Amino acid sequence: MNRLQGGEESLPKPSLSPEEAAIVEKVLGNDDLLREVFRRFSLPTLLVRIACVCRRWLRIVSSQGFLDDFRRLHPPRLLGSFPNKPQDLPKLLPRHELPDDLIAVTSHAKAYFSGVSKNIPFGNYVILDIRNGHMLVAIVDVCDRTRIAVIVCTPFKAAPLVYLPFSQLSAYRGTNKGEFDMFEFLPEDGGDGRSYFEVRVIKRYNGDPMFILATVCTCAGGVRGEYRATEPMRLPKGWCWSCRSTRGLLCGNKFYVLSNDGYILGLDLATMILFYIYLPEEVEMVNTEYDYYKNVDLSRGEGSNFYLIYLKGFQIRLAS
Repeated sequence: MNRLQGGEESLPKPSLSPEEAAIVEKVLGNDDLLREVFRRFSLPTLLVRIACVCRRWLRIVSSQGFLDDFRRLHPPRLLGSFPNKPQDLPKLLPRHELPDDLIAVTSHAKAYFSGVSKNIPFGNYVILDIRNGHMLVAIVDVCDRTRIAVIVCTPFKAAPLVYLPFSQLSAYRGTNKGEFDMFEFLPEDGGDGRSYFEVRVIKRYNGDPMFILATVCTCAGGVRGEYRATEPMRLPKGWCWSCRSTRGLLCGNKFYVLSNDGYILGLDLATMILFYIYLPEEVEMVNTEYDYYKNVDLSRGEGSNFYLIYLKGFQIRLAS
């Protein structure tokens, strides 16, 4: 590098032909062309480096229009997965062949949980939901599985743990002597770290297994609200409520959960109306003793849409 007056150093300029220099100058001098170049970088971490070059580049990549366009072109990547079972510490299993910048993020998550374990009551972690960097976790007693705490973790940030008020139940799955199933989940955008929903599906309304109803309680800003209840819904003949999963699915303002009787139970959180959806005829639900052997599952889509994933022979099929 060449020494300049004042002790500063300058980077060597690449040797370019006049034609190449003219092209570079044309791009660097045009905000629209620069924006088109920047939006083709696939990692958001690269935008941070771009923003550090100069104020002009910072203005381009920090504009709301650019960020919205960047998210549409490069949706969030799956960094890894957490095993769905009670454990002494959530363990992130990173995906293979992640870019170096994202590997560093997963390493940060591992270090975060190591630190968290030193500051909470001893027990098993049960992951209830994960949204937008927030993780809703129940801590349960190792011996009798009673709840000790419900917390929100932010494994990819340095934010402290948030303890939330919770229902005192005898088991982490949320069942109360077989009378209802309970599901807890974060808001659509992950929330503010102090909010979550609790939905209970009452199996036998007034003792009749063909009638069910649901209640919803919202914890907002760390304060639990009043319970809201739906009108009782009568199930078709031959159906009853038997939950197939410990977790439901929130898509937009609608909540879905699979039943063992071959239908999907839905709840509109805005109108507090229960409804059900028939599964396609070709979907055959395999009844097994353990929940994690199921051959049908739900996955989030855009807005209030969801995908039905199921096995057919040796094929994995997808329906929306």
